[in-house]
Amino acid sequence: GVELRYKCTLNGHSAPVLACAFSYDGQMVVSGSVDKCVILYETSTGSILHTLSQHTRYVTTCAFAPYSPLLATGSMDKTVNIWQLDLKQPCAGNTVENESKVAVEDWSEDDVSAWLCAQDLADFVGLFKMNNIDGKELLNLTKESLANELKI
Repeated sequence: GVELRYKCTLNGHSAPVLACAFSYDGQMVVSGSVDKCVILYETSTGSILHTLSQHTRYVTTCAFAPYSPLLATGSMDKTVNIWQLDLKQPCAGNTVENESKVAVEDWSEDDVSAWLCAQDLADFVGLFKMNNIDGKELLNLTKESLANELKI
């Protein structure tokens, strides 16, 4: 009942890959290798965004924090490195064109994200996505729920 289609091959490591993981939104994939490097790729193009070479031994694990711009990499060098990603992309490609055509209560989570970006509130996109805030939820937010539940 499941159909699989080949999408692409990501290259960049000079030795076997030991770990890989997708970001929560599927926009990036990270891989760790015997070559002691961590490579961060953009999934839509397959291009390398960053190559990290801070580990001194094999990189055996990589994990993105769910709905947060953090990446952890673990290595045989007995360290875990935590990386803060500077994500300017949550707004890339998103527009608020639908804002005038679709009632706020019918907005998707992506519409809410685009609206946040248009309001210069891109820092909250991950938090809103983590809490599945669509148009209906947005309209029900109060000052108290923003402060107590979302910690804004």
